[in-house]
Order: sequence, then C-alpha cells, then structure tokens
Amino acid sequence: MIRIKINRTVDILKWAARNGFRKSPFWAFIVATRQCFQFCSHCYEWQNDVPHMSEETHRGVIDKLCEIGVVFASYYGGEPTLNPQIGSFIRYAKGRGLGVYINTDLTACPSDERLIEVVEAGVDIISFSLDKVTPAKGNKRAVSSIDPRLDLLERL
Repeated sequence: MIRIKINRTVDILKWAARNGFRKSPFWAFIVATRQCFQFCSHCYEWQNDVPHMSEETHRGVIDKLCEIGVVFASYYGGEPTLNPQIGSFIRYAKGRGLGVYINTDLTACPSDERLIEVVEAGVDIISFSLDKVTPAKGNKRAVSSIDPRLDLLERL
C-alpha cells in the first residue's frame, strides 16, 4: 500500500515538473458520470438521474483540452467506472497524448473487469477515496470490502 502511494506521488511530481511552468492549464478534471450508488459524506457529486457523459461529448471535451494545451486529464464523478465507456474515454485521451488519472471509490466500482479495463486502457494514475470500507446499508451492488480490489490493483 505504501509503495502505491509513493509511486502515485512521484508520478504526479514528474508531470508537474515537466509541465508546471506554463501559461496554459496543464490538468483538467472531467466528470465521466454523476451517478454513484454510494452515499459518502464528503461527496456532493452524485446524481443518479443524470445520464453518463456520451462518447461524442467526451471526444469534444478532449479535443478542446488538447487545443488549449492541457496535458493531463483526471476522470471523476460520481463513480467514473460506472460509465460503461470509461475504457474508451481513457484510450481516446491517451491516443491524443494526454496523461490520464482516475479517482474511484473501489467499493462502488461495478466489477474487477472494469478495473482491469481501466488499467489496460492505459491509465497513468489510479487513486481512490473512501468514506467507509463497507457499502452503504441496503446497497446490493457494491462489494463488501476494498481488500479484493486492492489485491487486484497490486497484481495489475
């Protein structure tokens, strides 16, 4: 776990060192979806009745970010892994030359396969934020523990 934190911090510092002295923004945050089925006390982003960002909208956002000189895109939401297009989003951003960061609540990520897809799409940094280590009461879709997800990330 400590190694993951150190690697993440080093990666962020390297990106900042290469791109920090610019006249344009170098990092942008993209809301891939507002949907989430957790109810974390620190979060104000979830809105389950709002559709996921579309592929068309995402391509327009990435193209505009590249046009203004952004070099790093950060996906968040709600729970960005709930958007079934998140792997495609990451691949498109990487194909345009952007670095990619994703923040997830590992207990709300829909499946191990979605995490694998995110990693295989080329994400540079994965972080996670947690309000609890077990799902909200009555939440049948979330995993019961973060431990299997952390083990999976470690293997990947």
